Amino acid sequence: MDTQDPDSTEYQLLLDECMEWDLTQIAEWADCIVLLPGWLGSKGCEGELLEAERCGKAAYEYDPEGRIQFRYGTGAVVLAPTANNATLITRPKQDDTDMDDVFTWSEPAQVRTFDSGATRDTEEGKLDFVGFLSPWVLECFAKYMYECRYQTDGTLRSSSNWRKGIPKDVYLSSMARHFMNVWKGAQANEVGEVWEDPERDLCALLFNVMGLLHEHLREL
Repeated sequence: MDTQDPDSTEYQLLLDECMEWDLTQIAEWADCIVLLPGWLGSKGCEGELLEAERCGKAAYEYDPEGRIQFRYGTGAVVLAPTANNATLITRPKQDDTDMDDVFTWSEPAQVRTFDSGATRDTEEGKLDFVGFLSPWVLECFAKYMYECRYQTDGTLRSSSNWRKGIPKDVYLSSMARHFMNVWKGAQANEVGEVWEDPERDLCALLFNVMGLLHEHLREL
């Protein structure tokens, strides 16, 4: 048996057996994997990264300067834990081998230290849902959606029925009608009228805007 010649059948069988053992260790025992300099282009390392991603386990990259950078197999930009700060890292270009060109590093982000001594990274670059959204608007919209579950034939549809898919042109036509209601309602006093149900008109417009955006995002 010739296990020294890379072109031999015996060598390939041994390599496959070792790789199978390796991936099993990642799947069943490893907490994470660390990719060492030069891993790009290695089928074995790429297989390990894919296995770690499949199992939802973290992958780290150890660069030539001795920094350990956290990354996901999906290539998402993430904050990398280091001794005193965190660094942003982008997905490496698969066709490059020069480590200086493979990685794009940003300036280290700051870490917040609370009076209690607890630490966290900053909120820079993170979505501020509390600041961006109004809980009263969301509650009002949820109440509107609840009422709309009752259909004209007396049946009750599920709260997520709209997610099954409504054509975009239907959303657009309905959006235009409800926008007209909102527009006329907002200026009703100019013609001696009263905006009878502003909350319902606005929620109806919001539903169609959200639904049209939802269908658009599904197509991406």
